[in-house]
Amino acid sequence: MKIILLKPHSLIMKKNLFALIIFVTACSNNDNPDIEQNKLTANFKFESNTFYVGNDIKITDISESDLKIVSYSYEFGNSTKSTETNPVIQYNDPGEYTITLSIKDINGNTSSTSVKITVLMYEPYDYIEESSLPNAGFFPLEIGIYNNHIFYTQYYSPDYSKITAYYRHVEFDENDKTFNYKLLSESTRNSGHSHTTFLNNGNKIVNLIETLGTSLWISEAVETNSDWSTILSKNISTLTTYGSVSNINNFYFYGSKDGNPAIEIRDESGKLTNTIDYINDIKNGFIGDLIKNGNSYIGFGGKFENSSGMKDFENYKPLILFFDENLQLIKYKLFDSTLLSNRLKSWNDLNGSFLIRKLSNGNFVLYSHDEIRIINPLGEEIKFIKIENISNYDVNGLIVINDEFIISTYRKILKYDNNGTLIKGINFKGEITPGFVTKNNTIYFTSGYASLSNNVTVFKTFIGAIDSSLNFIKIK
Repeated sequence: MKIILLKPHSLIMKKNLFALIIFVTACSNNDNPDIEQNKLTANFKFESNTFYVGNDIKITDISESDLKIVSYSYEFGNSTKSTETNPVIQYNDPGEYTITLSIKDINGNTSSTSVKITVLMYEPYDYIEESSLPNAGFFPLEIGIYNNHIFYTQYYSPDYSKITAYYRHVEFDENDKTFNYKLLSESTRNSGHSHTTFLNNGNKIVNLIETLGTSLWISEAVETNSDWSTILSKNISTLTTYGSVSNINNFYFYGSKDGNPAIEIRDESGKLTNTIDYINDIKNGFIGDLIKNGNSYIGFGGKFENSSGMKDFENYKPLILFFDENLQLIKYKLFDSTLLSNRLKSWNDLNGSFLIRKLSNGNFVLYSHDEIRIINPLGEEIKFIKIENISNYDVNGLIVINDEFIISTYRKILKYDNNGTLIKGINFKGEITPGFVTKNNTIYFTSGYASLSNNVTVFKTFIGAIDSSLNFIKIK
């Protein structure tokens, strides 16, 4: 057997981002130099010249052979392989990887080639980051679209060395890539969740969950006019409101009253008309999200055992609730499969995201505290997924796109099919990502991440975008 090593060469790509080095090795089963050799050269090319974490990398075979090629074998340098002729791959982590293609013709002759690539974290300028003073810190609590403008509610501290913080309404201008701000209210408490209700009279109600360790679990309601200027701001100590759903001319605000699941009914102007509590059915719990399902409603939250005076709690379990069209509780179910029973003990653990969405196949997906559950319409658990990461940040997002759903967690965005099978995951710098919105076939998100400033860790915020295949989209 003769081994022919062609001269190695390198190609430096644009911006000096990485070097692509190709070594071609050809093998022949005929050692007689007087016999004409069959041409067999393994080779492939990339559709793009730059490689980023989480983006699709499309490989096109350009191998040459006098005989039919009967097998392809790719190794991607990250323990994954493929026998496809033109595979599409992704890398979840930055670093150097060697991609090797080995081919075989019909006579058993082989050839191989290797390409070394450098996969980069997505470049900072592909996000749009809010500017701020060095000691200022801020992170998002929700994201939405109103009047075709992307907005989010933000927890904002102008100086982390001081106690005072604020809630701000932030609107992103896609044309000039700027941020416009409206101050909503002042806060000296912790928060990780907000929800904006758009009333029929043009006003808005922004509900913010506020906690203080083991001593406080309440919500603040901020009402604004059509221009997002604050009209009224108040703390409601007996009602912890996570959000609302609309029903014709009424709004159903859901959460917890005196530590028990409850729903407020408000008219089209936001005036309270009735409160329904479910203390006779479920004591010590809350509704963290509520969606309409036909003429009925399904809620997602949690139940716990608390000490006297609601100072702390234990034995937390996720909770699903089924209501009829009149908000009468039909049934509820607790999930014993949770791993949160011993983790959640402070009211701070309940000021994050609780999300339920209906899938295209009629089932539902529940998501909070890095636990994903897929349930059928009867509430029976089909699949449980625990996401492992190094953080206990509980501000996460969930969106359903066609026959798949996308979630955010600490420094990751993950996509699953309806059965809960992971399709793709990408890494990015976002640590607190409260949700996603779609506009013009683009999925936007806003994220907060920890940054060191003057030896103090503060949170900064940026806005980014992806497509439904989890490829980052440049918006700057």
